[in-house]
Amino acid sequence: WEKSAGLFARSGSGLVVDCGGTECDLTLPSLGEDQEYVLESFSYDVTAEAEAARFLEQATFGPTRESINELVATSNNFASWIHTQMYTTPASYHREFLRRNTHPKFEYPYTTAAVGPRPCEQYSRWRKYAITSRDLMDDRNTARQKHLTIEQVEGVTGFVWLVDGTFRTVTQDQPTFTDGSLVQLDTRYRIDEMSRSFMVNCIGCPFLVTWGDGQKGDIPNPPVSIEGVEGNAELLPYATVTLPPFGSNEFPAVEKASEEFPLFTEWMKDDENALLNSDSLESSTQCDGFPSFRQPEAVAETKDDAPLSILPTVFGRSANPVTGLEETFAYDPHLTLYENTPDNPLADGGGQLVIDTYQPLDPGDQVMCHNVHRAHDNEDGCQLSYLDTACAPDTVPQESIVLDGAKLADISALTNRSLYSVTGLTISEDLNAEDGVFVNSVLGEDSVLSIEGCKSWSRGYAVMDRKTEKFWCDREGIQNTSTTIVFSPPKSQLSIVHKLRMYTANTGYNSDPASFILEGRVKPDAEWEIISSGDLNDLPLDRNGRGIPIQSSYESGDVNLQYTEVSLSTNTKAYWDYKLSIPATRYPNQSNLQFAEVELPGLLLPSFPVSHSCTPGAQSSRWMKEANAETCPNSASLGEGTYKLFSDLISAKPDVYNPSIRDVTREYRECDSVDTYKLDLGMVQASDGTCWKHVHDLEHSIFDLTGADPADYSVSGSMAQVSNAFMDGIVNDPAHPIIGNLHDHIAIDGSPNSPLEQQDVQDAFMTLEFNPTRQAVLICGSPGEVATDPFASDHSFDITTPQKTGARTMSIWELSAQRHTT
Repeated sequence: WEKSAGLFARSGSGLVVDCGGTECDLTLPSLGEDQEYVLESFSYDVTAEAEAARFLEQATFGPTRESINELVATSNNFASWIHTQMYTTPASYHREFLRRNTHPKFEYPYTTAAVGPRPCEQYSRWRKYAITSRDLMDDRNTARQKHLTIEQVEGVTGFVWLVDGTFRTVTQDQPTFTDGSLVQLDTRYRIDEMSRSFMVNCIGCPFLVTWGDGQKGDIPNPPVSIEGVEGNAELLPYATVTLPPFGSNEFPAVEKASEEFPLFTEWMKDDENALLNSDSLESSTQCDGFPSFRQPEAVAETKDDAPLSILPTVFGRSANPVTGLEETFAYDPHLTLYENTPDNPLADGGGQLVIDTYQPLDPGDQVMCHNVHRAHDNEDGCQLSYLDTACAPDTVPQESIVLDGAKLADISALTNRSLYSVTGLTISEDLNAEDGVFVNSVLGEDSVLSIEGCKSWSRGYAVMDRKTEKFWCDREGIQNTSTTIVFSPPKSQLSIVHKLRMYTANTGYNSDPASFILEGRVKPDAEWEIISSGDLNDLPLDRNGRGIPIQSSYESGDVNLQYTEVSLSTNTKAYWDYKLSIPATRYPNQSNLQFAEVELPGLLLPSFPVSHSCTPGAQSSRWMKEANAETCPNSASLGEGTYKLFSDLISAKPDVYNPSIRDVTREYRECDSVDTYKLDLGMVQASDGTCWKHVHDLEHSIFDLTGADPADYSVSGSMAQVSNAFMDGIVNDPAHPIIGNLHDHIAIDGSPNSPLEQQDVQDAFMTLEFNPTRQAVLICGSPGEVATDPFASDHSFDITTPQKTGARTMSIWELSAQRHTT
């Protein structure tokens, strides 16, 4: 109910209305003299069309004649209409309309969307006029307006038109302003903005320029021409494309104002814009070497004068079958939005578009990954992608340098460094005695030991503490049993013992050792081998004080202390562990054994090239993929648990992606006991069926060998053949740092690895990666994310992206929020 105009409509008229139930009583005000009441009645019939229109005004964004007739045809069954809308009619989105009709001219320096089809690709756009509406807008990188110059170039007949140094056309006559005055040569004319920039997109349409002290003038837009310019690589660096006949189905005219925009016929001509409606050129070589039109570059320095444009214009020729004349076109880049709907999401979530348009700017200034999170309105169409360009929602690509052989050679040349991937390293023990060190004892204070043949003992550490602290062993009742002590040299090193020294304790010479048996083994699970045995009758009766530091050498024991030395000069074999057995004491029935120190002077060999990967504690190992391996035998006869352990480690996702190398660390899980001291672990199959071989920890590592003696290694391409001994000499030398591993995908994140942190190296060799491991990425589209209609007009929706450089926001839509806001 609503108020209606009338005699009694206003307040205070005296009309009283009392309604209750289904009736209303009206008490009328008293009549004045010569007044009377007249009861009027009328009928009001609402047509079906009017009822439908009123309903649709409330239920939709507004009725159309079509929607009214459809509803009337159902006898205005509003309940059925609502049910159909809720359950069977797809949602209609303003977003869809917006995206289909967003197809503006889109010049190269823009950074937030993909330039659409490139010159030889289907649906690319071409124009006949030289200056476009985009030339009237600020340069997106510098926020500076563009400049026009007219020049005469040697070897070219006519007058060359340049916009920020980029060739646009050539005219045979010197151009004039619309008032007839000449446009001066070699003068920089600033192209000014116009409130209706589309008015310049036609031959002969004037555009405004300014120069000097506020002088202004309009210049008619010339046609595109390359007459007399072909062969000038500076003006025309790219080949001229041969286009299909203009006006044919393969190359039709578009932007026909007479059909689409009849009010714009003054500025939009039916035969000055064309579309390549064919994929026939995509397989040709005409566009080889053309720029991508998707990879902007930041302008390093902003000056008052506009910078040179980055990309020259691409031109094409087409025969007009009506006139028989050959016409010249310029490629006219346009924005293209790609379909990413729930039923048809982009195969990689738009990752390739991000990479194509990537520029190292702040987030929001780049094309975003189109992939969206799974939700109730898109999950039915989500799919897994294993493409290397597949991007997860809200991610940006990783900036990486891929250290393959070719790039390694190029980086070496750029930096003037000797960068090589080393190879030829062996995983077996190096038993070269020439590289060993003569020591006063191959035993160390941290040597592992075990003691048997004592009822009890004290100060076991004193056996090898480099002091004369006393070791004491209770042999009461077991005098006929040998006391044995097992030693293991430090740092996992083999050694060759040449002598045995024994120092006396402070008391009880009857408790001195009287004889010995010395044995060795090459690894902890090997059999013991006798090195030597004999008596110790020469052990002095004089005593040593307790806790005195021992000052000995390989050549001699401490001359200030009491000891005996037994020569083992006939021993030439290297051992891992040693066992010293003492069968008897000086007094055979003595109930205890005591002495101060044991030394085993000899040759301590270099550390193993690799660690024993299964020994206790955190141990690392390197594995390389066996290319084209048909089988993957367990060549080291690893136990089932060990095999599964390393298969799991190799199969896990690495911190640094490398398709052919895995560096793994075993921390908590233990190997089978049978594998504890195996050096070479052979081959292991990963969960994906690939076969991996255990190699030296530095095999295929990339070293900076600058300054190293070239005689110590041989070079083949980017590989350096080296020896284990050579690597032992440089592995910890800061002058020869490790750069990475061959085929590493190293992230550029401020890594200190020289020379990859150099800006010129990053500029030259950086690549962008989303999913180099080709792991499964869930790809989902979003409702209404339809593609641009390639036939849509330039003059529907435009886009803009605010830049930190100060470029103004001139358009009606922010593309950076197009997936979220309409």
